[in-house]
Amino acid sequence: MQVQFNGEILDTQDHTLADLLASQQLANKTGIAVAVNSHVVSRDRWSEHQLEERDDILVITATAGG
Repeated sequence: MQVQFNGEILDTQDHTLADLLASQQLANKTGIAVAVNSHVVSRDRWSEHQLEERDDILVITATAGG
């Protein structure tokens, strides 16, 4: 399936948000927020959130500083 991941088209075989984040090496990263189609998905729901064709996934990383 194709999804948009941080603005880029990505072909993936992953079916859940947790699987996709793991394949992108982000699953264990702290300080991130994830939105799917402009709706924030809390970390405790990543494993149950099913991906669909053309989902728009945005991962935001918190950084320190001003």
